[in-house]
Parts: sequence; C-alpha cells; structure tokens
Amino acid sequence: MPHPFDATLKDLVRRYPNDWLAGLELDANAPVRPLDVDLSTVSAQCDTVLGLGEPLSSLVNLEFQSSRDLSLPRRLLVYNCLLHQRFEMPVHSAVVLLRRQADDAGLNGSLHYETQPGRAGLEFRFEVVRIWERPIAALLSGGLGMLPLAPLGELPKGDSLELSLSSVIRRIEERLAAEVAPSDAKRLLMAALVLTGMRLPRSSALRLNLEAFSMVDLRDSTTYQLILEECQATAMATAMATAMATAMATAMPTAMCNVLLRMGGKRLGTPSGDERHSLEKITDIARLERMSDQLLEAATWQELLAIP
Repeated sequence: MPHPFDATLKDLVRRYPNDWLAGLELDANAPVRPLDVDLSTVSAQCDTVLGLGEPLSSLVNLEFQSSRDLSLPRRLLVYNCLLHQRFEMPVHSAVVLLRRQADDAGLNGSLHYETQPGRAGLEFRFEVVRIWERPIAALLSGGLGMLPLAPLGELPKGDSLELSLSSVIRRIEERLAAEVAPSDAKRLLMAALVLTGMRLPRSSALRLNLEAFSMVDLRDSTTYQLILEECQATAMATAMATAMATAMATAMPTAMCNVLLRMGGKRLGTPSGDERHSLEKITDIARLERMSDQLLEAATWQELLAIP
C-alpha cells in the first residue's frame, strides 16, 4: 500500500539522482537517469530505479521502508532478479530505512541459504541505509536531493524532539533561500515537512509546518491547503472534545443525583428540602458512585449523605 511519503521520496530521487548516488557513496561518473519500471509480471512495482551510463551499463534500485517487513530481503531479491532479467545488467539494490521502527536485527544486508552443504544455494547482498544514523550536519550540507531527509537524521542530544526539528527546518529554509529558486525551495521545503511528520506526533508536526510558512510562501501549494484543512479539522475536533468533556462533567453528577433521588426515595422515603439540596450540590462523581454502592445499607438520608 502506498504511503504519504512515497511520492515525495520518488520525486526527490527523480529530480536529484546524482545527489542520491553521492549520498549513498555510489560511484556515478557516467550519466544518470531515472527509469520508469513496472514489474507487473509479479504485481510489484519498484520504488525507484536509476540507470547509470549512456548506453546503460548498470542499475540502482532504491526501496524506502518506514515499518518493519520481515519479507523485505526476499522482496529485494525478486526486484533485483526481475530487473537483471529485463535489462541484462548488474543491479545494485539498496533499502533506505526511514525510522527505527523499520529496522530488524536480522536485516544485515544479505540473504543466504544452501539446499545442500557446498552444493547449491543462494547468496544475495544488498545495502541497508539507516537514515537516523546519518548525522544531521552531513544531511544539511549534502546534496539538495537528500536535504529534505535531514529531519530524519541523527539529532543532537539535549533539546526536545520538537525544538530540534524546528531548528533543522529553519536551517533548511536558510539554505534553500540562499541557493535555489523559489519554486524549487517550495518543493524541497514541502518534502522536508512531509517527512518531518514521520517523526513527530500529528499536532506537533502541524504546528511546525505552519511555522515554516513564515519564510517561504507556500499558499499556492496543494499540500499547504491540506495542512490548513487538517489544522482546522484538528482544532474543531479538539473544541468538540472539550465541549463534550465539559458537558459530561456537568451532566453526569446531575444524572447520578436523579438516580439516587429515585432509588433512595423508594428505600429511604422522600428527602427533605435540605437533604435534596445537599445531594444536588455534590459534583464528585466518585463520591456519588460510593453513595450508590451503599444505598441499600444506609438507614436514613443523613446516613447516606454522610458518606465521604
């Protein structure tokens, strides 16, 4: 199932393929171009495939992963074999883990098995990139194509997560304002904000997104409009929850008092005006629950009202 960040990452790789190859420390002296590859024969589509050389001499298959998938090595093997079969050239497979939840102790960059010792089997190697192990400084100073991944990198110790990410976003804004055209700045900043949402709770991510709009005008961005709509929906939901909680806090004691008056009237007789007034003044739901539990044991309204 596609994730919200899939299109963002694919767009980054397609627009800045050389930055990604450099970020993965892969040699790319020859021309590089993204390839449209649909491996429909197995109902599978690679995240991104880059072609190296003119004419093509090798491929790089990049897969992005945000959650744990124990079948990942086998899936990478399938993609690698299908690409090798289709293009008849070497394929470098790499998986980019976007957060710790995607990691697994058995994900060591290889898939190996033997059917009979020393006779037949398989040895498949692939690269594993754990973005949270990449220092923020390196991502902030690297190629523009990987700049939006800085919020997912290794943050300095000390500050809160939200404060640290806010600082990272500001540094991204400063670099974009100094180096790229406004249209590219919008695209790259929006990519950074989308990826930041993978690391922060929704409310914090929305607040950080809105702060970022102060430097770069993103009002014509559809993502900006979606963020505003989500902020409005979140604010409305919060207001509704607060109103409901207030209503419940007000209505529940009244409802419980009415039940006590009806049940107590059958057991203890009609309460006096003072006794009724004393009961109706109680707003402590826990105390009203205790009074309900002991209603059958109380002999008088005074005894019932004396329950703390």
